[in-house]
Amino acid sequence: QAYPDSSASWCFDDLNNSDLFQIRMTMGPDPDTVILGQTYKRIGVYAIHDWQPPELVQNYYVRSDPSGKGYVMLLDSMQEYLAIDVGANVGDTVQDVLTVSSWESNAFYWIQPVIIDSAITLENNGITVTRKFIHAQSLIPYPQDAFQIFWQEGIGGSYGPLINLISSSGFTMLNCLHIQDTYVFSIQ
Repeated sequence: QAYPDSSASWCFDDLNNSDLFQIRMTMGPDPDTVILGQTYKRIGVYAIHDWQPPELVQNYYVRSDPSGKGYVMLLDSMQEYLAIDVGANVGDTVQDVLTVSSWESNAFYWIQPVIIDSAITLENNGITVTRKFIHAQSLIPYPQDAFQIFWQEGIGGSYGPLINLISSSGFTMLNCLHIQDTYVFSIQ
């Protein structure tokens, strides 16, 4: 499945390694949310400025389907959009994927094709996963040695609920991601 089915958290820092701006995304153990008859999990996006208490910026409502696709419900439009497809293969172009660019408190959404560039198999704590590196068709792929955007079964993607193309602090970099108490991604 595309998204975690239990508590998870994603953490980001800006690329200048500043401690003044961080983003945390959390999927808590709170009850499922039913919207228009469909069941979703909530992912909260929090900004941390100058070591102040976290400020809720956005909630995303996500669900997985058995084919490996992950969907996001945006409440302002009351529409569901494809955000992740961990079942896609290298070389595939996945049509009509929701992407976002965020500046300050504003988020701008686009529907666009996403290309699966490559895939690697990773092992962590006895669990083997496949990470699929992607880029939106409107952007050139990242160089191999740069931080890349990816989709991974069970954790969503490198930006949590959907693809974040650019943010107010420049590109942000995933620092760590864990499900319950198990780290599944860490650069440290």
